[in-house]
This record gives sequence, C-alpha cells and structure tokens, in this order.
Amino acid sequence: MSFCQYCGEKNPDNSKFCFSCGKPLGTFTAAAQPSAPVQNEEPYAAAGAQMPYGEATYQAPVQEMPYSEPSYQPPVQEQMNYGVPSYPQEQVNYQYPAKAKKSKTPLIAAIAIVLILAVTAAVLILTHTICIFHDYSEATCEAAAVCSYCDKEGDEALGHKWKDATCSAPKTCETCGKTEGEVKPHNWIDATCTTPMTCADCNATEGAATGHYWAGGSCTVPGTCGVCGTVADAAPGHTTGEWEADEEATLVSAGTEIQYCTVCGEELDFRSVPVKDAQVKSDSFNFGHYEFAQWLEELVDITVDYNYEIDYEDSFITYDINSYDYGEGFMMLEFNQTGEITGIIFWFEDSSAAAALAVVVASAIDPYFDQDGAIEAFDTYYEETFSDSGMTVIWTSTEDGYEYAGLAPDGTISAGM
Repeated sequence: MSFCQYCGEKNPDNSKFCFSCGKPLGTFTAAAQPSAPVQNEEPYAAAGAQMPYGEATYQAPVQEMPYSEPSYQPPVQEQMNYGVPSYPQEQVNYQYPAKAKKSKTPLIAAIAIVLILAVTAAVLILTHTICIFHDYSEATCEAAAVCSYCDKEGDEALGHKWKDATCSAPKTCETCGKTEGEVKPHNWIDATCTTPMTCADCNATEGAATGHYWAGGSCTVPGTCGVCGTVADAAPGHTTGEWEADEEATLVSAGTEIQYCTVCGEELDFRSVPVKDAQVKSDSFNFGHYEFAQWLEELVDITVDYNYEIDYEDSFITYDINSYDYGEGFMMLEFNQTGEITGIIFWFEDSSAAAALAVVVASAIDPYFDQDGAIEAFDTYYEETFSDSGMTVIWTSTEDGYEYAGLAPDGTISAGM
C-alpha cells in the first residue's frame, strides 16, 4: 500500500492518483516511446537536445492546471542505463488530468446493499421470520401469554384462583371455571315437625317435615304435639268417610245409610235409601230370594208361604204360592255360588197361568219388556221362547209332564224338576 503525500490516505501500490483527493501519487514517469535501434550506450540527451535520429526536439505546450492549486511539475525522470546506447528523448510536458471525480459505483453498490437488506428485513418482519412486533395471547390460569407469530412467551400463567368446594360444586377456579376434587357432602340437620331435613351449609332440603304428633286432643279439641310441644291452633275437625249401609234397601222396603268420621268414628250423618228397583244385571238379578217373594206378593194377587226349602245340590230355593184365580203352585229360584238369583220358574196346574205370571214379572222388572209380544207368542205355540230387554221367558214342559214358565237374564234355566 502507498500513502498519498497530500492527504495521507491509503491507496493500492499500482494507483497513480489518490482515491481520496485525486492528486498524483509519488514520481510520475512518462510513457515510454518505441525503442530505436541501439547505436550507442550514451544516456538520452537532455530536454531540448537533438535526438540521435536527427529529429527536431518536441516541446509540449504547457497548459494551466484546472485546479485552483499551483500547477505541479513532475520531476524529470532520471536517465535509465539499460546497457545499450542511449538515445536522447524529447522532453514532454504532461498536462495533469483534472481532479478525478469520486466513483459512484461504491455508492450505488452501498445503496443497493442497503435496499436489499431493507427489503429482506421487511420480508422477514412481515412474514414474522424475525418477530419485532409480537402479538401475544392473553395469559390464562395454566398457560403463559404466547406470541401467535413466533411462539415467544410473554406474561407468565396467572395461576388458578380457587374457590372452596360447596355442597353443589367442587373446588372451582373463579377465573376459568376449572373444577378439581369432589362436591362437598351436605351437612344435614334432621327433619322436624315443620321443616324437612336441611343442609346447614347450603340450606338444601330433602324429604319432608315429619309433621306434628298430636296428643291429648280430638277431632273437636286442639291437641299438643308430643315432639315439639306445639299446641294446635284449632281442632282438626272430623274427617268424613264414605256412606255405609245401615239397612239395605230392598224391593219392598227403604234402607238407611250412615256416615262416620274416619278418625274418631263419630256418626256424622244419616240418610234414607229409597226402595230399589228390580233390575237385570249381566247374568243375574239384583235381588235376593226373600225380598223377591215379598215383592211378588205386592205385585200380583198371590200368597207366598215363607217356609221355603233350599236344595244346595241343584242350587234351588222353592216357595209354595197360591193364586186365588189359578190355585196352588210353586216358584223355584235358581241361585249361583255367590247367592245371586239367576233364574225364576213358575208352575201351576194351568200352564197358561205360569206363562202369564212370568210375562208380568218380566214387565215389572223392565217396563220396556214387550209384554204383548210375549203373550202373542205363547198363544200361538204350545212350547215357545221369547227374549226382550235382556230377559228370556221360556214356556215349556218337562219329561214328567210338568208345564212351567221360566224367566232368566241369560235365557238358560236348569230344569230342576
């Protein structure tokens, strides 16, 4: 490296001008002229001397330097002796170049490098390869804040803010709602006469109050609770029960019913039940044999002998009857296992009397029974069956020659004779 004698700046060894101030460096050597044939070894002639070739000496015109500084006259280069005859050279006055302008290449290169670096930095920043402007998430109870671009952690995790477990919820974080552990068990207080079992911590209830255990009172006298000692505000009063039959109503007599208090058993009410109507049920009648005998006496001009006979084997109850018009006869009442009457049979020596009585009884049980139709049927045929209003009247004879008329809800009557 060589140093400028004017500004002291370093320059490469082969530099002729300073890159900083533009001034020539060291001794300036004129460009060599083409070599002439060697004639002698004398050094070149001084400036202005006659050249060995007899050519005129060329004096370069001196030009004023473009710089404001004093013009620089380079020193005359020493004559070189190369061991060959020296030839006189013409002295050349060099015009030093104008002050060299600084090259813009380094500046342009520097600007280009800066732009490249700037663009590269911008790309790296915008793509968050290099994260300058962090986008931190909010820190949670369990996780620190994290940049969504570069995953760098910011604020530390907040940590849970635990709220103690209760009877209805386990230990719970007030911030994020996370739970841990189990629900706290209820701290139950036993039920009382007026309150159910209650939790002392959360006031939750379970079951029902035990209720008072009244003692020393009645339906009309206030009692005292045997558990808590509370005196009732008033007597509870009677509890009304269902009507109960005192005397059953029959086909010929009214009945009575009584209503009792279900607590103390006191009689609360009494009422009369009217005489019941004879009716047909599904497969039986709604009356018993004795009340039917009484009802038959009131219905027609017949006398009944109440010294009845019961045949349990054939399930018949037999009453002797006497008609002033038709003479003596009997009636047989067929019954089932529960004692309900399921069929009625009338017999007289005059068979038409038996049939007529069966039709009258059927009409009395159900006013809609077609009495005329039944009589017409029996006048036409010697042996006939007629059904209407849920009843069947049978007029027939047995193998022994008895002629009788039978009345039944379902149309079937055992012979029994």
